[in-house]
Amino acid sequence: LRALALEDYAALERHASELGALTKTAAWGVLKTPEYRRHSQDFLRETDNLAAAARAGDLNGATLDYAAMTVRCVQCHRHVKGS
Repeated sequence: LRALALEDYAALERHASELGALTKTAAWGVLKTPEYRRHSQDFLRETDNLAAAARAGDLNGATLDYAAMTVRCVQCHRHVKGS
């Protein structure tokens, strides 16, 4: 959020990419359900979108992508909590 608020596009792209890379770690795969895989794919898509908006210097797009990524986090955490 700090990088977004400061329009630090390099940091925003780096952080979005780092978050996306987390989906490829062993610790990420806490569940093996189709729904969890879908949540993970959705999250990865949002981090990719956020990184692309940062590369383009698109503050409005990056803001919307950040919000969408956060929604994906909440949805997935809700799913994990309920499983």
